[in-house]
Amino acid sequence: TYEISDGQGGTDTATAEITVHGEVAEDAPTAVLYQTISGQLYEFDTVARAYTAIGDPFGYSVNAVGYNTEDDQMYAIVTSTDGTDSDGPALTRNDVVRIDTDGTTHRIGDSGFDNDAALSKSFVGDFDDSGNLWVMRGGGKWLGKIEIDDITGDVMATETIRIADEFKGKIADFAFVPRENAFFAVS
Repeated sequence: TYEISDGQGGTDTATAEITVHGEVAEDAPTAVLYQTISGQLYEFDTVARAYTAIGDPFGYSVNAVGYNTEDDQMYAIVTSTDGTDSDGPALTRNDVVRIDTDGTTHRIGDSGFDNDAALSKSFVGDFDDSGNLWVMRGGGKWLGKIEIDDITGDVMATETIRIADEFKGKIADFAFVPRENAFFAVS
């Protein structure tokens, strides 16, 4: 059962039932999700419903994690005030880090949002299909766009974009859907 809101106070609920027929091949890939929790990368096995820690804890907090299909890497925004990446350089709040599949992290640049109260400590993030990390604070009226170079993985440019004043919701998360060329959000 799910509930849909029109953003204007109207809601509707519905129930969907899904039945899957057939057998799962022995060599079928396992469905997993990656999640950062309290400065640690975890793999969540959706079949076993279990977390497995990957690598060592970061030693700092990140959020607004997104997966870039252009270079097959995860990126995040540093949300704590201190820490170092896996190579040793000091990190500051709002730095952009790349998270490797072994749990190591590497600072790739400054998000440019250090003095931007609307985007500082963003916690919602995802990539579009052009290699841009989009970030947001859930109740905010601003989006941050961070262009990541698909060859070097460096921060190329940042931009702040105002959302229409008519938007009254609070966003808990969003995801980019390429076939729609749009972000879809949950509140």
